[in-house]
Amino acid sequence: MKKQISILKFSMNKTLRQTIERNMKAKQNLHSP
Repeated sequence: MKKQISILKFSMNKTLRQTIERNMKAKQNLHSP
């Protein structure tokens, strides 16, 4: 049970990180001419 929770947390962190990276890339694209 604990293992499943940690895997779920890990996958959520991964998704969150990807979303943040995508947002940062989008912001950089907006700033660049």
